[in-house]
Amino acid sequence: MATYTPEKYAVHLNKSMDAFLKQKKEIIEAVYYAVTLADERIFDRGENAKGGKIGEYSVKPLYVNPTLATNRRKFQPKGKSSKSGTTFLNGEPRKTRYFATYQVYKQSQGMAQLGNNVNLQITKHFRRAFLTKSFAMTLQNGKLIIKFGVKPSAVNPIGKLQGIMVDKYPLAFKFSKSEHEAIIDAIQQLFLKSFK
Repeated sequence: MATYTPEKYAVHLNKSMDAFLKQKKEIIEAVYYAVTLADERIFDRGENAKGGKIGEYSVKPLYVNPTLATNRRKFQPKGKSSKSGTTFLNGEPRKTRYFATYQVYKQSQGMAQLGNNVNLQITKHFRRAFLTKSFAMTLQNGKLIIKFGVKPSAVNPIGKLQGIMVDKYPLAFKFSKSEHEAIIDAIQQLFLKSFK
């Protein structure tokens, strides 16, 4: 085993850190693995980072305009207790449809797999964007900083992403303890490999 003076050890440590940082692809893959774990937790199980529900849908009645529906083919305007179907008794066409709860609306659209728990997979666009490898890695003041994000697009505009990930469900989009540990374990292994 080599013997180092403090100065030589510092040089050796810097070389090891440089070798570690050259493994950018492997480091990003370690983080991406945790992202796939988070993806399964959020979109398949409907859980936040602490293991609880992401949220629950409102149980209040609502009227929805068919033009705003995700699946318009399964949607016809209709009132709460109408017998006349898509028109009012005076013959005027209805422009909305009544639903007893938001969950009932989601079921009508084929999107209530998680019961009354919030299902963020309204369309596949958001989930696909979540799994896109969008990372930035820097070393600042001796700390490795890896930023992960979802890139805005036409189907996922910045306002929608801000509303879902920051305003409404921020706890869903943090890494859970086990996801965080998966990143730490993988990065430690990469660092030890570099430290010779």
